[in-house]
Amino acid sequence: MQNVAQSWLVWELTRSPLAIGVVAFFDSMPRLLIGALGGAIADRFDRRRVLLITQTLAMIQAIIYWLAVWFKVIAFWHIVVLAFFLGIVNTINQTARQSLVNSLVPKEELLNAIGLQSSVFNFSKILGPSAGGVIIASIGVAGCFFVNAVSFLALIYNLYLMDLPPWEGRVGRQSIWEDIKEGFVYVRGSRRILHIISISYVMAMFGAPYNRFVPIFATNTLRIGPTGFGLLMSAPGFGATMAALFLASVKNLRVGIRWICACVLGFAVSLTLFAFSHSFILSFLFLAMVGFCQRHHLICWDVS
Repeated sequence: MQNVAQSWLVWELTRSPLAIGVVAFFDSMPRLLIGALGGAIADRFDRRRVLLITQTLAMIQAIIYWLAVWFKVIAFWHIVVLAFFLGIVNTINQTARQSLVNSLVPKEELLNAIGLQSSVFNFSKILGPSAGGVIIASIGVAGCFFVNAVSFLALIYNLYLMDLPPWEGRVGRQSIWEDIKEGFVYVRGSRRILHIISISYVMAMFGAPYNRFVPIFATNTLRIGPTGFGLLMSAPGFGATMAALFLASVKNLRVGIRWICACVLGFAVSLTLFAFSHSFILSFLFLAMVGFCQRHHLICWDVS
């Protein structure tokens, strides 16, 4: 929901594709730069506590967004700073959340568990953008940020109620930076993991920020309002949910480099077709395929 409101807000303030690209850059860079740090944090500290802290910080960021827009003091540089801050928070949160799933589920059930978790997670990518578009059209961007901020209360309470096994701290005095170095050494020594990570980095840097530019297509090409824009933004979530449910139902799937490369190629082709589409229905379907291929690739990467 916040992604929809943020993209629409940047487009309304600037009408500049370059400005949208700058925000996307600062939102994505933390994932590329401190992903290893997020993994080390998730490995060293109680993951429930890490999630509680990151979600609280995300709620504070949403409240600041709401107040700045409500009192009409929001400026472009505020959006850049807030996007960069949330990028850092989400990087650590995502790593801790995925690690928590891996630690709770037996290895032979991991594919199904990740698929089910991803299907629920991606359902929010259908509901959130659709609701965000309706909220923007009815009560404005500030109202969308407010609803998003309030929603964190339920999430934080849910984390508090979760019944988890006792946290066992790591034995040893190795520093967090030594943990990160150890991770890079391991990746460099494994060609399979190195290749998968390299593909993921290229995809994250040049492909994943596509959703930040959807407002341009929604207004200049398809000529739809906030509600249609919200539906368009929900399309990747629909495709991602289908991919997660498909993988959750598969008993035996051999995940390899070729399979992951096929997902990346499908992502690229679908995104290219969307760029040339002038039909709302076709654009929705192409973005759904983008989400399907992207989530398929990410789940296969998690299992690998």
